[in-house]
Amino acid sequence: MSTKPTASTGNEPARPRFLLALAVLALALAGLFRDSFQPSITLFSNDGPLGALSADNGTLPGMFTGFWADLNWLGGEQPSATPNLTSTLRWVLGNIAYSKFYTPVSLWLMGLAAWFFFRQLGFHGLACTLGALAAALNSNYFSNCCWGLASRGLTGAVVFLALAALTSAARGRTGVCVALAGLAVGMGVMEGYDVGAIFSLYVAAFALFCFWQHSSEAPSGRLLKGGVLVAVVALFAAFIAAQTLSTLIGTQVKGVAGMEQTAEGKRDRWDFATQWSLPKAETLRVIIPGLFGYRMDTPDGGAYWGTAGQHPGWTPERPLGYPRHSGSGEYAGVLVVLIALWGAAQSFRREGGPFTPRERKFIWFWSAAALVSLLLAWGRHAPFYQFIYALPYFSTIRNPMKFMHPFQMTLIIVFAYGAQGLWRSYLSSAATPEGSLIAHVKAWWKKPTGFDKQWAFGSLAALAAGLFGWLMFASSRLQLKTYLERYGFNAQSVPTDPNISDHIVSFALGEIGWFLLFLSLAVGILIVILSGALAGRRARGAGIVLGLLLVTDLSRANSPWIQFYDYKEKFAANAILDILRKDAPGHRVAILPFQLPDPQAGRLLSQLQSFHHMEWLQHQYPYYNIQCLDIAQEPRKPQEKIAYENALRPVPARYWQLTNTRFLVGLAGMEGVMNQQFDPVQRRFRVHTPFTLQQSNANATAQAFVTTNGPFALIEFTGTLPRAALYSQWQVNPDLTNTLQTLASPAFDPARTVLVAEQLPAPDAAATNAAAEVKCAHYSPRYLTFKVKADASSVLLLNDRYDPNWKVLVDGQPQPLLRCNYIMRGVHLTKGEHTVEFRFQPRVTSLYVSLAALVVGLGLGVLLLVSRPAPRASPETEPEMETKPAAPANRSAGGKSRKGK
Repeated sequence: MSTKPTASTGNEPARPRFLLALAVLALALAGLFRDSFQPSITLFSNDGPLGALSADNGTLPGMFTGFWADLNWLGGEQPSATPNLTSTLRWVLGNIAYSKFYTPVSLWLMGLAAWFFFRQLGFHGLACTLGALAAALNSNYFSNCCWGLASRGLTGAVVFLALAALTSAARGRTGVCVALAGLAVGMGVMEGYDVGAIFSLYVAAFALFCFWQHSSEAPSGRLLKGGVLVAVVALFAAFIAAQTLSTLIGTQVKGVAGMEQTAEGKRDRWDFATQWSLPKAETLRVIIPGLFGYRMDTPDGGAYWGTAGQHPGWTPERPLGYPRHSGSGEYAGVLVVLIALWGAAQSFRREGGPFTPRERKFIWFWSAAALVSLLLAWGRHAPFYQFIYALPYFSTIRNPMKFMHPFQMTLIIVFAYGAQGLWRSYLSSAATPEGSLIAHVKAWWKKPTGFDKQWAFGSLAALAAGLFGWLMFASSRLQLKTYLERYGFNAQSVPTDPNISDHIVSFALGEIGWFLLFLSLAVGILIVILSGALAGRRARGAGIVLGLLLVTDLSRANSPWIQFYDYKEKFAANAILDILRKDAPGHRVAILPFQLPDPQAGRLLSQLQSFHHMEWLQHQYPYYNIQCLDIAQEPRKPQEKIAYENALRPVPARYWQLTNTRFLVGLAGMEGVMNQQFDPVQRRFRVHTPFTLQQSNANATAQAFVTTNGPFALIEFTGTLPRAALYSQWQVNPDLTNTLQTLASPAFDPARTVLVAEQLPAPDAAATNAAAEVKCAHYSPRYLTFKVKADASSVLLLNDRYDPNWKVLVDGQPQPLLRCNYIMRGVHLTKGEHTVEFRFQPRVTSLYVSLAALVVGLGLGVLLLVSRPAPRASPETEPEMETKPAAPANRSAGGKSRKGK
């Protein structure tokens, strides 16, 4: 009887299988993130810390209509919240629960979406569940989620849904499903920004390939139909992502330095854009998770020592900035890679393999996509990325390693195909083999050589090669230690202990040992499956063993990425924070940006700068709404900010004066040097409060304690301009370059005169600023109200950044917004008492478009549910093979053939 492989008919009950997958995923993630259930414990998040979530400028639902980031530098517009899954989860959960559960929920949803896609392919529940676990626990997505980029997990989820919709569309429900696929792609852009845009290319390629394979039309007709369907997907994607595209272009492209699409601009931006490329040697991280370490704070030698993110051209002799030691996880799982390779190898078998001809082509498609993704992820370390870098707007994507996201997804898909092939050929038989597992495997091993036996020998050879590599690595311990001491770490870039190199080598050896252990287990279980010993009633046990092995392996590898802390302890108030948050909207604070020639003082100031950047700036300042001149991360600087800083930073006292910077965090005793160098005439720097930093325990955040002889000090600059002030004297100067020169000139007094870019009537020469009164009646990030009493025609200067989306009303009537002192905003007032309102009101048309798209998507989803379902057949179902009947896929120990199912 023929054993031609056929796709699963998909007639097995879907709901119990789905509920089982849902429960398995929830159990695995709940175990990993169990500490999140403790009352005062939350997850560390570098890119979405609880402090930033708690800031007034990021409250929902107000953030949907515009986001003005008032807490850093002079303020600025940032991408607003969009009606996506991330914003919905935060709005529903609240900040505390969101910080605890956003990461596991995102990974859980990704796993469920992967299950749904594999189900649409007609895969058995075993393959669907294993694929879902591989997606939810994949270290690439897992580590990014734990770093604060859980939106990338949600991006993966909606991409899986888009693939599922396209698969269903190819089965006959074209219109509704293609539209839903487009909306899912657009949601991916809303979640992942440029990552979502990268994925959209893969979805488009899949759509073309899928409809090409399932259409019976002539090639020209297939191509035309596929092109139309891709255009529809793009249209619906743009429809729902309208707000995201609008806010990203407005805040991250327009007016941003380095975003020019000229050949010269792209060439100048190459090193910056490709800094985060995957070194080719570090591709081994796909199969050995900690070979190059994890996070920088991973104990016992687990610190990352690779070169991803290192400044191009950096050497100890030529230190072009500090080397950047950091890394994300790229581990896919030994079992995942092994079964994916098995499935890819099986796809090249014309006869006797577990896949239909159409399935084989899809495996080739996804394997090719994985290879292309990896080549592009190498970035500047290989010649391939430069070709797509030359395409329009690809140069605005900073990180070639982002192509590891689609690499991992395509690898997971090939793994699921492999798992389906294992089920179909070796586990689906109703007959249970007689005898013990060991006896069955021994009998199978004695049989003539075939593909499965060759695969077994190859697997054992790979295991032996891995063991040999481990021994070679161990024998090179001294050379690796020397390399680490020379190129890996130095005292300036990373605080280390004296034995850090020894610890790193030992940790890497241990990771290779774990790899060999899990490879041995994976090879062993796969050989037992290939022997046919786990068919029939034993198939369920095989699925449990495979699931446990996959979960255990990935959970162990992922655990270093999970970091918890006590948020009540972290955000406890202290004397210095109390001073800074008092009348916080009335002043700014900054860390002294200098380097000191004295080694001891320089080291002390460097430690303070690191603490200020890592703790206060990113966590406590936003939590208490303290406004700081510094910014933690700013990869895309506005051109006007670069010009402003270039003109004024060389004159620190003037820069701090114009930016309303009253407090400076530095070393006690530095005020004398600052008065001498920066303000020798007026000497307006003085120590406000000396303090020291102490930790209550090893895991606690250091707290500031006021002490007379403290090594650190809050230095007050008494010459700073107030946040808002009335000026009866102004100069009209529309030339912005000349305005910057005037502001930096020692002859100009910014306390007496304001520079205005727009035309105004001449001021009253006899009027003075002394009689003016300004009182802030209300302050919120997007709405400010001032009560003003002007004894003459005046300009109200607000030392916050100018942006045309700010509107100003005087006594309820709109007035022109003025651009003052190059980058600040203001308004002209007549003599008398006035109420002045500043309102941040960007256009929200694109928000309404996205909301309308969501309504359309919900309507299409309901229509899909209530309409008559398509026949329950796999999209891989096809006519009989044109080749002759295949040989039996496998024989049991007793010699009876088993049919593929």
